[in-house]
This record gives sequence, C-alpha cells and structure tokens, in this order.
Amino acid sequence: MEVPALRAVTEWVWAARHNPCGVDLLCSRGVSELVAERIEAIVAPCLPVGPGVDAVGSPRHGSLEVGVPIFLPHAAAVMAGLVDLGFRHIFVVCHHQGSSGEEGAAMKLVAQHYGLNFPSRGHPHWWGALPPDAMVESGQAPAGATLRGELPSTSITVLATTEGRGLISELCGLTEFAGGPVDHGGFWETSSIQALCPSAVDLRQLEREDTPWFALPGTTGHEDGPRGCREEFSVRLIDAFAATLAEEVLLVCSGGVDAEALPPEQRAAALFTGCAQPTPSALRERTPHALRLDEMRPGDIQSAASRDVPLLLPVGAVDLSLQDAAEGVACGAELLAVREACEAAAEQTEAIVAPPLSYGPPPGAGAPSPLEGDEGPFVPMLRAVLRGLVRMGFGRIVVVVSPRDRIGAAALGLEAATEADISVLALGGGGELRSLLGPRGAVGGAASARL
Repeated sequence: MEVPALRAVTEWVWAARHNPCGVDLLCSRGVSELVAERIEAIVAPCLPVGPGVDAVGSPRHGSLEVGVPIFLPHAAAVMAGLVDLGFRHIFVVCHHQGSSGEEGAAMKLVAQHYGLNFPSRGHPHWWGALPPDAMVESGQAPAGATLRGELPSTSITVLATTEGRGLISELCGLTEFAGGPVDHGGFWETSSIQALCPSAVDLRQLEREDTPWFALPGTTGHEDGPRGCREEFSVRLIDAFAATLAEEVLLVCSGGVDAEALPPEQRAAALFTGCAQPTPSALRERTPHALRLDEMRPGDIQSAASRDVPLLLPVGAVDLSLQDAAEGVACGAELLAVREACEAAAEQTEAIVAPPLSYGPPPGAGAPSPLEGDEGPFVPMLRAVLRGLVRMGFGRIVVVVSPRDRIGAAALGLEAATEADISVLALGGGGELRSLLGPRGAVGGAASARL
C-alpha cells in the first residue's frame, strides 16, 4: 500500500495550569489529521502514552509516564501491525521534545529494530536463520515483510510536528516572535492548542502566582508569553505545522526527490496557501461533547478525582480480519465502537473518557486475546497506564473492551495495593455501561478488583 500511514506517538504531560494535560497528544494527532487533508494519507490510532514526561511534571499535575522498557515492546508490536496491514511508508509523528527526545528516540529504536530483525529492502543483507518467506509462514515476521518473493521498501520514519522549524514562522507571518516554534506551555505551544482545541485553554490561569517559569512573559515568543496568544495567528501557526510536515512526508515517499522539482520551502508554501485554511469555527467543531481526559487542565483533573468521578478507558484492536469493504466495516471497527460507547455514556453521566488504547497485531483465528495473559506486550502497558491513572488520583476506573476480548481483572494481575476500584466491562449492548457508572460498588456484572 503506497498511501502513507501517520501514527501520533505522544503522552499526557503537565504544560502549566492554563493548558490541557493532553497538549502533546492533541498537537501530534491534530497536525497528523491536517496533513491527511492536504495529501493522500491515513491517520492510524495514536499511541497516547509514552516515556519522557517525568522531567516536567508529576501525576498530581496530570502527567502520566510509561517507562521505556514497557513502552518499547508495545510500540514495536503496534508498528509491526501497520506493516502487516500492508503500509510501505509509516510515519511516527511526535510533539513532546520533537523527534530527538526520549519518545522520539524510543520510536527510532523501534524503527531500527524492525529494519534489523525483519527482512526488508531497508536491510537487504538478510542472513537470519530462516529465509524471508519462511519467516512469514512461521509467523516470525509480519506478512507485509515480503511481497511476491521480493522485499518491499517498507520504511518507518520518525518526524516532529515542528519538522520545518526554519520555515514555520515565515509561513505563518510570526517572524517577529522569538524562539519559535518550540517551547513548553509557552506562547508557541499554547497557540497550537488554542487552534486545535480552544475550549481546553484558559489563559486566566496565567494570573496565578504559581505559574511556572516557562509560561511567564518574556520566556519565548510574544513578549507577554502565552498571554499574547491570538486566535487568528494560532490557526495560521498550526496550518504551517501541517504544511511543512506534509512536505516532509511527500519527500520521503518520493525517495527524497521532489516530483515537481520545487525547493522544499516553495513546496511547503504551496501546500500552505493551496489548501483551504481551517477557520477557528471549523476547528471548534472538532471538540467532542463528551469530557475527554486529554482536553482537561490539571485543576479540572484534580477536581474530578477528588469528587470520585469515574474514568472510562476504551481498549480495542485494529484487526484486518474485521475489514469488509463491501459492508463498510473498517479494520478499526471494534476500537471505534468501544470509544463511541464510552463517549455516549459519558455524555449522559459525569464520567470522563481517557484516550483509547489500541493493540496489535491482532490474534489469529482461535488464538487467545492479547488481553488474556502476560504473553503479549499489551497487558504490561495497560497495567502501567492504570497505575498512572491511579496516581493521578482517580479512584474508579472502568476498562471497556469489545465482546470478543475475554478479560477479567485477574487477567490484568491487579493487586490490592491501593483503594482504587478497577472494573473491566466487555460491551454487549444495552445500558450496561451507563449502569456501571452508578455509586461506588455498583459494578453490574463486570469483573472488579483493586490495583
């Protein structure tokens, strides 16, 4: 499949009180979606939790850290799943610390692991124990690793939302502002979120005496710091992010040769001016009605946790066996169904929806779900996320899975280490999810345990 796939890899991290804790998730996912509007590309479900946040915030601030040893196996399995789906050009889009931070470095290691351990044109001198075809037949390599006996040019490239740093300020007409377009919770990052999810930004919080140094006036960008953010140039800034990243994707897919023989800066400028630029009102329409954890500011998270508001964590597979083009069924149908059920329930209750966690590659026919034991990399990742959510202060968490994921609390290895109630619910229709969100202890027929 020559159409490139973009996958946002991000985390939840404190970026001062005026920004949501999902600032990096919103930026990497939002920019990826805007890139797909400019060029022919597909946006895969994001990896919402990763390493590299301990330096800038703790769980009480709304940060959630998953260490590299747990993150790497899960990320490698998910990326191998994209290869198995047939994608030849896969792009990892990072925002936090760019492509050279701990998160980007981890994904570069995943890309290198794929190149060295699976036969591909990126690693043509393959001398493994088995030939490429036999590796695929034995399940030791993704099915996409070979194509008609030849090695495809599968590539995994790690990019940053700010890939075109030298051109972004010029494109959006913000050359007079210093330090752009990179900072943390300052003028530039706050402007990005103001464009993608304006309801999640509250500049009034900057009046607090405990405002961190990186959000104070004069640190980066506008002389007033994030207080100088204006809607009109916030939209142009995020549009410039998308234009320069789209240009980089096109260059990689063409082998580094510009098909139109234009210098990269001219090509990016054409993508910037040639596409209908999103208006603030259009971007606002993307904000869902359900309350999402990644769009909540630290103070709102602390308030919800103190009031024992339940948190819903959608979990699902991206499974090629589910795909049916004739019936309009997507390979991510299960994950979408679980997420939509969580958001529908949250709209009618006070519950909060966490970013969904996807897993892959999916199990074969008759194989156990990867949620049933410790053999796959996903269960340790899920445990780490749950522990992080408990440290953030949530006392009631419902893990919502699809009907075929035969999972119980015992499968997660939950132990009585805290007073948090962790429930697991497999969707089966009806109002069971909403009924689960009643008073503490009213868990219906779901499995329950303590973490």
